[in-house]
Amino acid sequence: RAARTSRTAMVMAASAPRTHVGVTSPGRVSLTRRGVRATSVLGSCHGSSGASRGAIQVSLRTNNEHHERTKHVVRSSDDTGGNYSTFKANEVSHDHGRNEAVIQPSPVDPGCPFDWWKDAVVYQIFPDRFALDPNGPALAGAKLDAWGSAPQIRSFQGGSLRGITANLDYIQSLGVNTLYLTPVFLSTANHRYHPSDFMKVDPLLGGEDAMRELVDACHARGMRFILDGVFNHTGRGHWAFTSLLDAQEQSPYVDWFLPKEFPVRAYDVARHDVNYECWWDLPDLPKLNFRNEGVREHVLEVAAYWVKEFGIDGWRLDYPIEIYPKFWREFRDVVRKENKAAVTIGELFGVRPDDVGEDGHFDSLMNYAFGTCAVGFVGGGVALRQDDAIGCVFPNSKSRLPV
Repeated sequence: RAARTSRTAMVMAASAPRTHVGVTSPGRVSLTRRGVRATSVLGSCHGSSGASRGAIQVSLRTNNEHHERTKHVVRSSDDTGGNYSTFKANEVSHDHGRNEAVIQPSPVDPGCPFDWWKDAVVYQIFPDRFALDPNGPALAGAKLDAWGSAPQIRSFQGGSLRGITANLDYIQSLGVNTLYLTPVFLSTANHRYHPSDFMKVDPLLGGEDAMRELVDACHARGMRFILDGVFNHTGRGHWAFTSLLDAQEQSPYVDWFLPKEFPVRAYDVARHDVNYECWWDLPDLPKLNFRNEGVREHVLEVAAYWVKEFGIDGWRLDYPIEIYPKFWREFRDVVRKENKAAVTIGELFGVRPDDVGEDGHFDSLMNYAFGTCAVGFVGGGVALRQDDAIGCVFPNSKSRLPV
């Protein structure tokens, strides 16, 4: 029971540093295993000293000698429930009794259009494995593995966007106010980090109509929607790369990628014998060449398209470290032009406060450093420290550009 109580505290505390915006110095996090108290102090919205400072404070009071109370609740500070409360309207919190966790929302910064992100409680979904379309398969005649069967690397089980929409009551009941989906692009991979077209929603997920329905349903509930964007590379099935494979040196898109020699071979080739630049030498992930103006313009077009056409509230950007920072500032500018309240979240490793805020190139980071420490704190099998997996500095790739 004590372990379960500690985990409740840590889950809530972890949500704060993950959603920081524009910190000017590393966020302060204090954790105490006994008496369990967790507090996170975040930075200002725009990184300026004059802006109001925001914090999510999470406290959990326990009494391990007495077990009369086992109820775990999360509420906002105004006793009315807020957007992410497990309380019903007008329910009282009994003065923050034992085994109750209390979230106090950050002070409002009226000068920050995306101030909402400081208090985001985010739920991540891998669409192919979350829920089936209640009306039947999104794509008739598709070969799918049985729902709930043991996962295979390349198998699909048919989870869909409408399946997620049908479960929003459940998701919101958990205290969630922000939905974050892994990529939904047309792809040959079930996880869709191998995009074939950045401008299309995979028909297996329900296509563009299902995407609009999901985002609109989130907004109708006062929830926000974040989409995962993987732009460091494409899949081998991407239309520009298939042009390269078919036309080789004569392809109009030959400079969108980084071939080492011709003919380019993408299939039946050993991982370390591939003759074009790939992400981590994986042949099915050809790297995009961001020196090429056409690549940069296309990705910026994609950035604006999803915000404008579907109304997403921001991008979580996968492995951006191999694309030069100036591009990500341009990316953020394009996104903000469509929706000034939209956020960009970079998947950078380690503690990197200089990369966020108006002087940086993202609004927020994934903060795996804190996440790993949080998992270690509750006995999740990792050390309570920043180990090499989350704190190392990656060497520059051949395609990395200077600032």
